[in-house]
Amino acid sequence: MNVPGGANLKVKDTLLKLDWNISDDHRASVRYSKTEQSEPNYAGFSATTLALSTYWFTEAKTNESLVAQWFADWSPNLSTEFKVSQRKYDSVPLFTSDLPQVALVFTGTPPAGTTGTARTLRFGIEQNRHFNQVATKTIDGYFGTTWTRNDHELKFGLDYQTNNIFNAFVNNSKGVYEFGTTATPGVDPVALFIAGVPTTYTVRVPLPGRTLADGAADWTLDNLGLFLQDTWKVNRQLTLMGGLRVDRTMTGDRPIANPAFKAAFGYDNDVTLDGKMLVQPRVGFNWNLGEAQGRRLQVRGGAGLFEGSSSNVWLTNPFQNTGMANASYTCGTATNPCPADLRFTPDTANQPVITGAAPIPAVDLIAPDTRQPSIWKFNLAVDTELPWFGLLAGAEWVHTEVKSALNYRHLNLGAPTATGPDGRPLYYNALGRSAAGWNGGDSPLSGVSNRANRNRAFGDVLLAENTGKGRGDALTLSLSGAPSREFNWNVAYTYTTATEVSPLTSSTANSNWNGRAIFDPNEEVAGRSAYEVRDRVTGGLTWGRAFVGSYKTSFGLFYEGRRGKPYSWTFRNDMNGDGIAGNDLMYVPSAPGSGEVVFYGATAADRQANEDRFWSFVNASPELAKAKGRVVGRNSSYAPWINTFDLRISQELPGLFGKHKGVISLDILNIGNLLNKRWGRIDEVGFNAGTIGGVNSRGGNARSFVNYAGISADGKYIYNTQTTNEDFTTKQTKGESQWAAQITLRYEF
Repeated sequence: MNVPGGANLKVKDTLLKLDWNISDDHRASVRYSKTEQSEPNYAGFSATTLALSTYWFTEAKTNESLVAQWFADWSPNLSTEFKVSQRKYDSVPLFTSDLPQVALVFTGTPPAGTTGTARTLRFGIEQNRHFNQVATKTIDGYFGTTWTRNDHELKFGLDYQTNNIFNAFVNNSKGVYEFGTTATPGVDPVALFIAGVPTTYTVRVPLPGRTLADGAADWTLDNLGLFLQDTWKVNRQLTLMGGLRVDRTMTGDRPIANPAFKAAFGYDNDVTLDGKMLVQPRVGFNWNLGEAQGRRLQVRGGAGLFEGSSSNVWLTNPFQNTGMANASYTCGTATNPCPADLRFTPDTANQPVITGAAPIPAVDLIAPDTRQPSIWKFNLAVDTELPWFGLLAGAEWVHTEVKSALNYRHLNLGAPTATGPDGRPLYYNALGRSAAGWNGGDSPLSGVSNRANRNRAFGDVLLAENTGKGRGDALTLSLSGAPSREFNWNVAYTYTTATEVSPLTSSTANSNWNGRAIFDPNEEVAGRSAYEVRDRVTGGLTWGRAFVGSYKTSFGLFYEGRRGKPYSWTFRNDMNGDGIAGNDLMYVPSAPGSGEVVFYGATAADRQANEDRFWSFVNASPELAKAKGRVVGRNSSYAPWINTFDLRISQELPGLFGKHKGVISLDILNIGNLLNKRWGRIDEVGFNAGTIGGVNSRGGNARSFVNYAGISADGKYIYNTQTTNEDFTTKQTKGESQWAAQITLRYEF
């Protein structure tokens, strides 16, 4: 019950910066920074799960950088900048023990005050951290020239980046044991553990001739960029800009080729982005209209194509999952029971070797024509001084169009077995598409098979490819004023709409594929973005005065209000048979009693009560009510509005010598929560990342109250609402919904 040693969050920052004025025309600087962070992670806790401290881990992170710059003025019209930098990043989990992962599953009579579901106690090293490490070393070089000639300012040069990447994610390599399962109710898991007889067992081992390290990505990605820009000052009021940037991606490394995979799916799994090039034109202008009116007024804008930072994590997945480096063996299933002589072994270096069904490899790959993400961006803005009280007003519109974004397609779902009543593809076998395969709960009955037509020699096969769908618009209106030298204020409102095909919420391909709510699991459809903040209001008040000498006392109050995060309404269990629960968008019948769906129940009264519960949920949600007669849209609902206030109080103090000065500041973040614990909360629908009905529950931020219970003999979905309506939860993982205070001391000289 006591917090173990080393379970505190610790961050140590080091910064050193040296500036050297070599001469009037040459300057140089060197900057060194290092952040060392020890971040505890208390994994394994939920409404039905507890974890001992051996299951927790601490993420040790180090981020170190060194930057050197040289600025040179060769003439009044010609200057250059040269910069070289190196960044090193390391992240590795640290543990208090070296044990396999163990789960004790209690299915007997629940203790008073607990639910009747299975309860799980976990200990040992969490299975996804068995061999999990990230290390990158990035070197950047930049050379730019600025040449002024008459009314033109030319900028041209190049930059080059080389990124050495080591990314290991080899789960289950220390052994994963489970004692007791929901399929064996009443069995004492503690007695099984004492006897060392596991109910299920999984271990990942290298394939012959390989090591576990072969399953880690160890590769280098380079990028060369060339740029040219001309800024033309047409006259005192108008400035035009035109530019061009070209980026080329290069790598000499390739994933291990899998011939059997190519024979089965027709794709090469060792494709990379080597040699891909993107030409990015840009234009812009700034038009000063205020001089004739005697006040500030400018119109500005631009358009261009922009490539994002290298998507290193997603490009790394094909190096990790080739199906050629290691394999995971499992026993304890209906078709592959564990050997009678299998015993729990605590030695992680000598886990039992089991035989049986051949390992099923998972493969990640990228399509041959895949490119780095890029967007077209357009903006138009007006900034002006109003004729009243010196007010400043601004309006800006930013529009983006996706040129190439990443999307994931699962190649091993198998062909659909049928089409649902609402038109969606289904992947269950015949039993899974009938009432006989379900009893109204989360799980199907024995004999139901999802992904019925899949290639059973392979597991998850994820293809990363480009999509050109997705866009965004953001309109910002702002107003600010300074009635006196001591007091100023500002307020702004931003309205945003954004769509995307995939939110890319994860570092792994499979999680990116299943981390969204869908109608068709492989659809390329742009829906409301998971990151959209539809409405956002910000404001600030600052006041300061020197009460003693020239030492200023300042007060600042800052406000942010925003609409909550979007979420989707989905079925609770796996409705379409794609092997993922919680990701299937819900179909809403057109009206009560319409007969479009059948409600689960043994009697007519039970079915009517079930339908009444369904419509009580629908009518309580405006978004569900609007979706009557169709499938509800992805991220169609929003979490509650969020209000936060931050307060800063600062005081200048005399220094030790003439022009020295000290400043002490007090920041109270989310001060409203300090005054009232119900204020300043962030309530959201949780991100699905568990299991429902024995399969992974995903779908992003999704909310459910209906279980799929098969299809009736006359071809209608069967709904069961005898489940809990999943509600909002208050975000507390990192103290988001709590107040915090910090004191900062600064000495200036």
